[in-house]
Amino acid sequence: MDAFAEPPVELPMMGLLNNYDGTVWRVKEMAELLANPAARSRLISDATQYAVAAKQAGIVVDFEEVPDASQENFQKFIGQFAPAMHAVGLKLMNCAFGARRLL
Repeated sequence: MDAFAEPPVELPMMGLLNNYDGTVWRVKEMAELLANPAARSRLISDATQYAVAAKQAGIVVDFEEVPDASQENFQKFIGQFAPAMHAVGLKLMNCAFGARRLL
């Protein structure tokens, strides 16, 4: 073994959860999911189980174009998702925000 060899680099990976189907942002479907407490819980459970099984560092949530009427449900979703991820030692990153609110 070379005494000057670089140690292997470990790059943590995080799964991505978004509302894009490869062609369009699925805003209506995302709003419906966020409004349904059972659907939110099921998605949180499924995503958490996936992250654990796939040995991910966590999940990145990138929901785009969250309607104003869905903001409260989105906050509930994140408020439920974060503790679920943290309970199994994983991270939750939220990339979704209303850009118009930053202007």
